Amino acid sequence: NAMAWMANATSELDFWVVSGTGASPAAAQGTPGPLPALARAYARATGMPRQPPAFASGFWQSKLRYREQAEVEGIAETYNTSGLLPLLSVLVIDYYHWRTFGDWSFNPTCWPNPSAMAKTL
Repeated sequence: NAMAWMANATSELDFWVVSGTGASPAAAQGTPGPLPALARAYARATGMPRQPPAFASGFWQSKLRYREQAEVEGIAETYNTSGLLPLLSVLVIDYYHWRTFGDWSFNPTCWPNPSAMAKTL
């Protein structure tokens, strides 16, 4: 009972389907249902993900908008003085640092020296 799908006319796939049986009575009692088997099938088809870098498992500080460089530096200083800085892995500066919406550069009025800030942090 195997089916093979071939795409001889294209090098890309628009969708991919993998199926499995529904949840078994054992799944209701805490035994894994079909999800682990489906995840293994997906991993075999796409490859196993790489282990994320160590910083990804720490605390990420983020909010919708930090208005200026001094605010971010102040937050980092608060973490430092409270002894929590070693737990902080990422301080996310979201898209509102742009000069105009969609411009990927820092607004120099609010962010006078992002390179120095990054080195300090």
